[in-house]
Amino acid sequence: MRNTFEFKVGHFANSIDSTFDRFRDLPEILKKIEHLKDKVIVTACTGGVRCEKASGVLVRAGFKHVYQLYGGMHTYMAKFPGDDFLGKLYVFDGRVTIDFLEDESKRVVVGKCDVCASPSENYVNCANLACHKHFICCKECIEKTGGQPFCSGECNKLLLQNAK
Repeated sequence: MRNTFEFKVGHFANSIDSTFDRFRDLPEILKKIEHLKDKVIVTACTGGVRCEKASGVLVRAGFKHVYQLYGGMHTYMAKFPGDDFLGKLYVFDGRVTIDFLEDESKRVVVGKCDVCASPSENYVNCANLACHKHFICCKECIEKTGGQPFCSGECNKLLLQNAK
């Protein structure tokens, strides 16, 4: 029950990206996952609130075996660092992403730069303030733009046109 931008930077092994941007999109997502109604579903989110709500929605929609990760991924990762979780946990504060592993060599980077597709977990906002999209951008791509990363060539072009 995580947003796609959260999933892109970290998730449990074998989990499914539910492909939504906002929780209110859940009714539309249910149509896409109807084929899973008889499967075991474990909802997971950052702190436990969305998965609690989503579990009820899934049960009311006819999903038969619905469970949730009590306390969310944050609680799980604090208790079991590195167990089945790949990447970093996206959080909704100034840290943006967090990691509980003490041994960096065991961490798997699942995020990819939206510009060049190299491994990265670095979230930034598009420098075009009319867009301001949150996206993954590696340090090299940020340097190439002089510290002004754009989510797309289109945003860069629009900003340059408006500056003239």
